[in-house]
Amino acid sequence: MMNFMGKVIEIKDTQNYAYILESPSLFFAVGYKVLLGQEKNGFIRCTKVTHNGKDKLIYDISKYKTLEALLYTLRFDTTLNVLINLLETILLAKSNGFMQCENILISPDHIFLDGENYQVNLIYLPVNQESDSENFSIFEAELKTNLCVILSTYTGKNPYIATLCQAMNNPGFAIEEICTVLKEFKQNNYKKLGTLGSKAKDRTSGKTAENNDLIGNVKKLFSFTRKESR
Repeated sequence: MMNFMGKVIEIKDTQNYAYILESPSLFFAVGYKVLLGQEKNGFIRCTKVTHNGKDKLIYDISKYKTLEALLYTLRFDTTLNVLINLLETILLAKSNGFMQCENILISPDHIFLDGENYQVNLIYLPVNQESDSENFSIFEAELKTNLCVILSTYTGKNPYIATLCQAMNNPGFAIEEICTVLKEFKQNNYKKLGTLGSKAKDRTSGKTAENNDLIGNVKKLFSFTRKESR
């Protein structure tokens, strides 16, 4: 796993999110070319420029708002649709064959929503990072942590949120299964959670959940040096 602290500088403002790569070896040209054709699949277009001799990746987010900013204004059904859309976008990238899920930024302040239809738009960083089972496990654990943070906003409004979050404690509850469970929950009009798979059930009780408390001990794939824009 690469530690990007000190190697990637993140600059955020209301118009753009930008990432300055301190080393030319960080830029992944193939990943950048693949990303250019992914706007229709929920990934924000990336523009590469040179900044003081360094590669700079720019994402125009001017027409979006972050999920973090909108979360407390959204109805539960809208948020659930957003999370389903988020998972579908990630699974599409996973099945793509040319994109690494580990390069997708998935914290609530990096999940962008179209103000008109609340469609999810994500930042994918075309950087060189080794793709292996460890990195994917960290990505999946971080994703589930963020899902729980978002869902926990509605704990008092729906009795099944706590059960969902508890199920995510176990690493066996894969992204595909989570997406299916959320879709079934929606089909049941949020009044019935449906049947969690056996792996998810294992996570909700006993020592397995205790020993694999990813929610409390999650690592992060990306930790940037941040610079305030002027």
